[in-house]
Amino acid sequence: MLSRSAVVKLKAILIIDLLVIGAAAGVYFYFQGQGLIAAGAKPATFTLSDLVINPLEAFVGESVQISVNLTNIGDVEGNQTVPLEINSVVKDAMNVTLAGNYSSQIIEFTDIEMTAGNYSVKIGDLAGAFLIKPAPPESSKIVLSNFLSNPYEIWANDNITLSATATNPSAETEKLTVKATIDDVIVGTQLISLDAGATQKVEITVNASDVKEGKHTAKLNTLSGSFMVVQTGYHTLIINRSGGGSKALPFTLNGQNYQTAYQAILPVGEYSITVPNPFNVGTGVLEFSYWSDGNKNPTRTFTLDSRMILVVTYTLISGYASCPSLYVWNGTGYSYVTDVSNPGWLGYVGYMDQNGGIVNSGGNPWDYVKLDKNLVAANNGNFDMTLAQQWDELYYLDSAYLMIVDHPVGTDAYTSMTNYLNKGSTGQIYTVNSSNLLSPVNATNEKGQNVISQILLKDGVYTPGINGDDSLWNNITQNQLTLDLGNLSSAPAIKLVIRHG
Repeated sequence: MLSRSAVVKLKAILIIDLLVIGAAAGVYFYFQGQGLIAAGAKPATFTLSDLVINPLEAFVGESVQISVNLTNIGDVEGNQTVPLEINSVVKDAMNVTLAGNYSSQIIEFTDIEMTAGNYSVKIGDLAGAFLIKPAPPESSKIVLSNFLSNPYEIWANDNITLSATATNPSAETEKLTVKATIDDVIVGTQLISLDAGATQKVEITVNASDVKEGKHTAKLNTLSGSFMVVQTGYHTLIINRSGGGSKALPFTLNGQNYQTAYQAILPVGEYSITVPNPFNVGTGVLEFSYWSDGNKNPTRTFTLDSRMILVVTYTLISGYASCPSLYVWNGTGYSYVTDVSNPGWLGYVGYMDQNGGIVNSGGNPWDYVKLDKNLVAANNGNFDMTLAQQWDELYYLDSAYLMIVDHPVGTDAYTSMTNYLNKGSTGQIYTVNSSNLLSPVNATNEKGQNVISQILLKDGVYTPGINGDDSLWNNITQNQLTLDLGNLSSAPAIKLVIRHG
């Protein structure tokens, strides 16, 4: 038997006399006149070299790039798994297929550590180390704004891009390390440098391979937003309507009957929807106008291949309907939020005097409308909101403000402005622990009817409306709702939270 090096030498000398005979067990070399048989082709054999760690010193939260050269010194193609060990723990691994005859590939890893200290690196029989230093105090004057996660809704293993606008308002060049986190885990970093007065867009693209289905919090430094991971092959469809009050709109989707507000996660594909035209809301008749994507047919088809919000707009053609509608820019179009309703009236009718005159009983100077942060996106650096009046009413608008409430994780913000009883009040903002919300044990209206099923869910199903003939002021009785909240004797405080919709 000859060594491999000897076989190579003989091949060089006796190449003219060499015959190659293929066999199921391998390839054998037969040298005419010599009677020698050499060993078969060498199987895939891998070696590691050139371990590179860059940088050797980094701050907490900064990325460290680690690379190594993998070479197949065998004669045939093979597959190898290369593990990365940090402090004797496997942090990552990569599976590589390489052709034979000394084919090579650079294997690259990224490691981010959140604790200061010394870290050992081991890949195969190669070893190295790097140092993580405590993060320096953030002194940059660069301001981040206009956070956006695109797309908002993804599948597992999809990429998502987190972006923001970085502005340097100072008179000197400033630097800032932008950290991207998902559910408080750092997934990427980027160091930016801005000249005085400069502005640039910051984008960090990450893969959602380790993110489970559901809603997740994403951040660029302290700037926060969210995104959704849904089942692969599915996306969210939201159907709502604008114009003519808040009565639920019936519609058919692929032949099935539903009503607004509608939200479901459905398989990707083609869908057909039909909305009524005209639509009677009781106090008036509405006529179909258009869909939020510009389509002007009450019966239409669409392709669901991403998260989709379709709002159908109606116009009053007879009778009377409701109040101005609020729309907000969502990044690609305007989303309907709600009708700006009764708390913002200039005044309420208190009673009629002896001469038949109306005596007002006060009014509310403000109407608070809570916005879903997932619907609000910047439009050229501004938040774009529109009040639209599409029927024959008058409304007055003196000023509008955007109030941002910073509250702890796990809580939600509410306002005390809820109904006609807040006459003359400017309202109060308070927070509620979302995980501790309890439903009433029972609920009855002024007629003694059990209405608990109509108030448990935010589904557009309301308790019965006005009692009496609303054209005669002396024939109206108030609606009443009696709630049984159960035994709250041990509660340190009680807050009643009412959510519209």
